Amino acid sequence: MKELNIKSEVTISQLPVLLNLHVRSEHLEKQLITLSKSGIQKVYVSIDGPRNKSDIASQEDIRKILKDYESKFSLLKVRWMENNQGLALAMISNIDWFFSANDYGVIFEDDIDFESDALEFFVDGLRHIRYSPETLLVSGLQPRS
Repeated sequence: MKELNIKSEVTISQLPVLLNLHVRSEHLEKQLITLSKSGIQKVYVSIDGPRNKSDIASQEDIRKILKDYESKFSLLKVRWMENNQGLALAMISNIDWFFSANDYGVIFEDDIDFESDALEFFVDGLRHIRYSPETLLVSGLQPRS
């Protein structure tokens, strides 16, 4: 197993974030605002390919939102999949893509609302992992109301 290369003092600005999307754009702008205001610098976005013409139209909304936020981050790397892989395969592919460029990071799906305190929670978790290599991940839960 690869040893994690986590600096002892991980900060929010050093925390890479992956956003996994398909057609839902309703949470994307709020996610990007929270990431920007929290000081996140590196954002990766992976969008599964469309299944039909309706998906293509929905993905145009995603494209417009991402264009509006390009300048808010030092890196906003977007991967558009040409073909629809489906949830399971797309998620595996997205995570592989993200971790091919990063030793650690936070992964969010397109239907998650989060605040800066969630990012602080993950930074604290990464600090813990640095000193406890038997810990493999830190996870959060967003209860549905």
